[in-house]
Amino acid sequence: MKNIFQKLKKFPLKDYLTLNDSRLFTVSLVGEGSTDYGGPYNEVFSIMCDELQSHCLDLFIKSPNNVNDIGQLRDKFIINPSAKSATHMDMYFFIGCLLGYAVSAGHFLGLNLHPYIWSKIVSLDNDNFKEFETIDKLFYKLIKELERFDPKLGQAEFEKKFPELNYSILSSDGKDVELVVGGKNKKVT
Repeated sequence: MKNIFQKLKKFPLKDYLTLNDSRLFTVSLVGEGSTDYGGPYNEVFSIMCDELQSHCLDLFIKSPNNVNDIGQLRDKFIINPSAKSATHMDMYFFIGCLLGYAVSAGHFLGLNLHPYIWSKIVSLDNDNFKEFETIDKLFYKLIKELERFDPKLGQAEFEKKFPELNYSILSSDGKDVELVVGGKNKKVT
């Protein structure tokens, strides 16, 4: 993948916007004697998509629902919140170029992204919190329980219902994130 990425990222952006099943490159399988009428070319894209979704690159990760074996759409990938390096950003830009190519050339990219991610890629105004349940059902359930809690019941009842609740959360990639300074040690009231 890195070799393909290094070569393709040098292409001008206009090369990714093409029509009529045009190709970005040709594929020659050394020692195979195959002629690229689509099979080897399509296989390269299939392998690229598999690798983009692998733990080797850490660009996309399985959703918390997959990790917790609960809820819907467990097979879908989401963006890794820890993928913030310059290389990661270059690769996300590259993926955007590939998506542009796929749309303009009518080529299939087998990225198994969560529908919420696809909606953001195509700029749909889709901020329905209910959809979050298909990404992280446990977190969604906690938020709903907090919304339903009657504050008139008081602090003691709140602490009884939510004894471990502090100002930190577990992000989608399993890392503890403090919401405020010292949040791990600060109880929610």
